[in-house]
Amino acid sequence: MPLTLHYFPLPGKGEVSRLLLTVGGVDFVDKRHSDDWPEFKPKTPFGQMPVLEFENGELLAQSAAIELYAANIAGLIPKDPLAASRVVEAVNLFNEMADPIFQSMGIKDLEARIAKRKDLVATTLKSKFQTINNYVDNKTKNSPFLFGDKLTYADLALFNMMGMLSSGFFDGIPLFNELYADYPALKAHHAQVANVPSVKAFYEKETDDIRKYYRPQ
Repeated sequence: MPLTLHYFPLPGKGEVSRLLLTVGGVDFVDKRHSDDWPEFKPKTPFGQMPVLEFENGELLAQSAAIELYAANIAGLIPKDPLAASRVVEAVNLFNEMADPIFQSMGIKDLEARIAKRKDLVATTLKSKFQTINNYVDNKTKNSPFLFGDKLTYADLALFNMMGMLSSGFFDGIPLFNELYADYPALKAHHAQVANVPSVKAFYEKETDDIRKYYRPQ
């Protein structure tokens, strides 16, 4: 029995692991829980998903741990410790793109939440996006991907974050073309990853609207 990745149907915190395993050609079961989540929840280490289940029944929890394991077995992170740490450094930087949005989810009033997010787009996110746009522009001047000619964990992490934030899932956040209009390096990198054959093939099978901006734009 191959590895089983347990998560919800939406991209969220499971999508990078899905992509790593898919692009790396790793045999795995993409188990998407919905109505059966209450039944499965007590079986998870911390009452959360994603969870990676091994052939012997052992479970690995926490998205960052799963992604790192998946990146290693998929060959999408360098073997050299410092080079690998540079990739993880980039992943952590990209994950910070979403932190302000996730924090705003605690605002229960819809109008107040939308107002907060519009302010974030104009201030905090603008600063974060510009920093990351500059980073990506510098890293891709002489290569198609962030760490050379080969796709890595970092490329997929940025690709996922851009698609998720602009998916329409977060009310008050503009869609892809508006959200990233002022960040040409981000848009160019997204297009580069979206057109990787294995990534493109994955999203040709995913027809839900929430993944619309994971496809080539």
